Amino acid sequence: REVAVPGSDVAIDLVWVPEADAWVSRTEITWDQYLPFCSWDTPLPEGVDAASRPSEPLEVEPYDHGFGKGAHPAVGVSWRGAQSYAEWLSAELGEPFGLPTAAEWEGMTVGLWEQAELEPLAWHAGNAVDHTELVGTREASANGLHDLVGNLWEYGAEPFDPADDEVPVLRGGSYRTPPDRLSPSLTRAFDYDWLLKDPTFPPGRWWVPDGDEVGFRLVSRAPGP
Repeated sequence: REVAVPGSDVAIDLVWVPEADAWVSRTEITWDQYLPFCSWDTPLPEGVDAASRPSEPLEVEPYDHGFGKGAHPAVGVSWRGAQSYAEWLSAELGEPFGLPTAAEWEGMTVGLWEQAELEPLAWHAGNAVDHTELVGTREASANGLHDLVGNLWEYGAEPFDPADDEVPVLRGGSYRTPPDRLSPSLTRAFDYDWLLKDPTFPPGRWWVPDGDEVGFRLVSRAPGP
């Protein structure tokens, strides 16, 4: 099913994944889907604080890093920015969106755990030319999801280390991941050195200047079909 992104003519395609007990965005969230959230021309729902809206993208360098806008995945969004986008959609559309939990991610990637050959499904260091690719251009997994491995590291709902809730976990690898390392179980911690170019304070509130491998997808915990 599709849900319309408020203030735009684009939609997010959601796939029901029984193993995750959630609706999952078929692809990583794209610039077309994310930028309406950044626009001050898009009204906020009643009762939503304007401080929960990100600034316009940083001009430290082209915010898309020269990779492409439109249906390319939104890159360099902060963990807070991804969470706030989910909260905005929840308020606007009346259903509970969020970043995938570890349990939801495991359910989303059922079938990939046993799959020895991920090449047809992933953009990685062996087939991408050091940049993201348009979402949905590699084969889908058995449950209909694209780019679960490769293209961009994706934020999870939890921190990387339960003892430090400021550092998000990233899952699945990116276009820079060697193909022999690709795995749905692959994780890494967010690197705060990626914020050093951010001229704002506090740095990294909305954007990650050197987070050119970081993106996200959403789940909706609305009832299944």
